[in-house]
Amino acid sequence: MIRSFMEGLVVPFINVVGESGVRYAAVQYSDDPRTEFKFSDFLNGTEVIRAVQEIAFKGGNTRTGAGLRYVADNLFGANELRPNIPKICILITDGKSQDEVEQTALKLKNQGIKVFAVGIKNADRKELDRVASTPTEDYSFYVNDFKILASLLPLVSQKVCASTGGILQTIGAYNGPSNLVFMEQGRDMLRIRWTAAGGPVIGYKIQYVPLTGLGQQIMSERQEVSVGSGETSTVLRGLKSGTDYLVTVIAQYANRIGESVSGKGRTQMLSGVTNFRVLETGPFFLRLSWAAELNEALQGYRLTYVARDGTERVRRIPGSQTTEDLVDLTENVSYVVRVSALIGNREGNSVPLNIQIRPPLVGSVSNLRMVPVGLGRIRLLWTPVPRATAYKLVIVNTQAAIPIQPVGNLRVIDSSQTRIRLEWSPARGSTGYRLIWRPAGGPERSQLLPAHINTYVIEDLQPGGRYDIRITSLSGNRESEAVAIVATTGGEEAQRTLPASETSHRVSGLHLGEQYTFMIRPLFGSISGAEVSISGQTVCPDAQRDVIFLVHTTRDKAYNAEAVQSFLSNIISTLRPGPETTRVGIAMYSYRGLHLLLLNRSNDLASLLQHIRSLRYEERSGNAIGAGINFVKNYMLSPTAGRRSGVPGTLVILADESSSDDATGPAREIKAA
Repeated sequence: MIRSFMEGLVVPFINVVGESGVRYAAVQYSDDPRTEFKFSDFLNGTEVIRAVQEIAFKGGNTRTGAGLRYVADNLFGANELRPNIPKICILITDGKSQDEVEQTALKLKNQGIKVFAVGIKNADRKELDRVASTPTEDYSFYVNDFKILASLLPLVSQKVCASTGGILQTIGAYNGPSNLVFMEQGRDMLRIRWTAAGGPVIGYKIQYVPLTGLGQQIMSERQEVSVGSGETSTVLRGLKSGTDYLVTVIAQYANRIGESVSGKGRTQMLSGVTNFRVLETGPFFLRLSWAAELNEALQGYRLTYVARDGTERVRRIPGSQTTEDLVDLTENVSYVVRVSALIGNREGNSVPLNIQIRPPLVGSVSNLRMVPVGLGRIRLLWTPVPRATAYKLVIVNTQAAIPIQPVGNLRVIDSSQTRIRLEWSPARGSTGYRLIWRPAGGPERSQLLPAHINTYVIEDLQPGGRYDIRITSLSGNRESEAVAIVATTGGEEAQRTLPASETSHRVSGLHLGEQYTFMIRPLFGSISGAEVSISGQTVCPDAQRDVIFLVHTTRDKAYNAEAVQSFLSNIISTLRPGPETTRVGIAMYSYRGLHLLLLNRSNDLASLLQHIRSLRYEERSGNAIGAGINFVKNYMLSPTAGRRSGVPGTLVILADESSSDDATGPAREIKAA
């Protein structure tokens, strides 16, 4: 906060800093004063501000008198002064001096130096008045908390400018930046976006600092970047993985620092290791294996295994190796084995395995080898096992590894309101079939069928029901890949008698998105003529609308994936999407909001259905519907994302439980947007 205050005293003069203009120097004092930078070190305002930002504060006593004496002797000495130039000393202190200050301050004043005294918290107000130039109301200032130190900036800046004979040109109050959103949170980066500040902004300063587990700022690792006035987004790189960051966006004006907006974001955890597994086991050893994520900074791996009694052993493994043997294990002892990637100077998440070494019931043969002895014959040799009474020899026919052929051309050949007749082409070599069917959102049923059957009737179905049907070919205890189709039973039948003069008819009261079959036959008195039929699906009329679906996609809800994808596919198919008619967007929410598809990317039904099939339930647990609604409002309803002015908009939320945050307020705001 002191650094920001000092920056605020430089900003009004930033464009006139130079060898023949305004010059700055800084001294830090506690027990012993030291020069942070001299008048001649920096010749432009940007360099001065950067130097202020890099000041590292030290602890110690409060010897203000010694600090002022150091300034008088070293910075305002005869060799440093420019004739006929106003000279100013600004004292910033947060405590009562532990040495004499009045005489030293008087020495500065007698040299024609204007002394400003700024006190914070534990500073002595009477001491500030004695140090400051007169009248004290123009040179002595005090606040009781560091948090409100910035409130002194307008007053102090104006008094400093006036003491040099100038007039501070101020600008009106403008709204600062707002709506800071974390668009992307990677392992070592955060992508942020904000709403622009009002007024003649010349740029933005973005400060970001990591937080401890208790939420305290680690100021020694604070960083900042600057962007131009036309920018409202940026990427913060080089961050630590799995770490909370406090990010502040500050508006910059020509002669002052504007308001700011802050928010917290968290980088993803560093992993580097996947598919950790036991590859091979023996009486006293384990062979472990894992897969490595591609990373140029990978240095190696740390393998740790801990026995039940707490004994821990650690190994360092080269980055080129993804297997390791543990050969010093004890029978009937449980171990927790962990492996983690060492990437640069950081360590990724450890992946655990729980293992127990059990003694073998029978010893294993070793040194098995084959010796040819003639046409169609081989001799097998091996080292005997102590106390073995016999050996079992198993010969495996390698042809068994040939994949089982699935059935072909699975199709519906007939259906009614309660039954579906299926037919398929038999699979060669099959010993039977497994037929499985399930209504949308309902329980699964199955039927085993003999090999000579290639048709089957599924009965006792619901009228107008949609069923997922799949069939696999069986060969002994092995099963082929499934062949799947979707079939629908007929709905309740209705009929009407029309006058002979009609050649068209409008049918109303139908359900949106349903498939209907219409049959018509002429009547000649009591005799019916030949019947003709046509099938079609009800759809939305061609109209302009923007529709966004907000879907809950956390890992613990993955069992809903198939039902949600089926629901979205059916609904969107009826909307007849297109770039000039209905635009469709899809967003996901968990503890945060994410987008899958923007409105301006939904050009045709085929691509929409492909995106729905790619919907992944990979987010960690969270049910913040309010955060999801805010994400849609802030990110997906802008013209650049495809939202059209004057076109009706609809948000459809697919929720499966109560929201963990406030959803009412965001819902009210998005309705009014």
